[in-house]
Amino acid sequence: MRTKLLLIVIFALFGCKDVKQDLDALFNEEKSRTIVVLVDFSKSIPGSTIDWYNNVIKEDILTSLQVNDKLFVLPVDKAAQTSGIEIASIILNKDKFSSLQDPPNQKQELIKRRISKFLDTESVNFSNQFYSVKEQRSKYSSKTDIIGAFQQAIKYFNKETKNSIVILSDMKQDTEELNLENYLSSRPDPLKLVQKTSGVDLRNANVFVLTGDQPNISIKDFNWLKEFWVGYVDKNKGNLIIYESGGVSLLKENL
Repeated sequence: MRTKLLLIVIFALFGCKDVKQDLDALFNEEKSRTIVVLVDFSKSIPGSTIDWYNNVIKEDILTSLQVNDKLFVLPVDKAAQTSGIEIASIILNKDKFSSLQDPPNQKQELIKRRISKFLDTESVNFSNQFYSVKEQRSKYSSKTDIIGAFQQAIKYFNKETKNSIVILSDMKQDTEELNLENYLSSRPDPLKLVQKTSGVDLRNANVFVLTGDQPNISIKDFNWLKEFWVGYVDKNKGNLIIYESGGVSLLKENL
């Protein structure tokens, strides 16, 4: 804070108004974000819900990105951890969108315009890549490794940024270690099951779960799965912000 005040005073004394504006923009800039989206391509997800997942990423997450944000989109399926792949990787480093020729008093606005134009192009291209990867991953669609996808997601975290995981999935973990489908008929205490489940370090992570429409999951099953994952994220020191079938407006407000 002292450094900021000293620099502003110095530049103000010498009449460097444009430099002062740059300093204000630098110090007042919001903390950048690292957003990792995990999208479920398992065969248990209806095609219409897969389309909805695509639209949420393209229209609500990608277009909300700002300077210095990072977005990574990864698949959730049988091989989420063992054969992971990036559906998208978008890094909005400020230097990439600025120019030495930019007038100082217009620099921030010009950066925003270039980022907006870039994201418009990325949004158009995203759907093609999304469905291409979905087709490539069809051989892994028999199982769902959400916990393995968590393990992949945290590799992208940066202690200098606000870290978030957005999960687009029915949340039915289905691996040899843990198949939640097997528990839905009896619905035992989900928190006891959480204690037996291998963990992932989710410290400093905000977690958002959007399931989309799941016609094959009853309300009771939905609530049991929700209670399990609320307990799981809490046990692993994460911060679960939302767990809803929709909730896109809440996602945009809190991401």
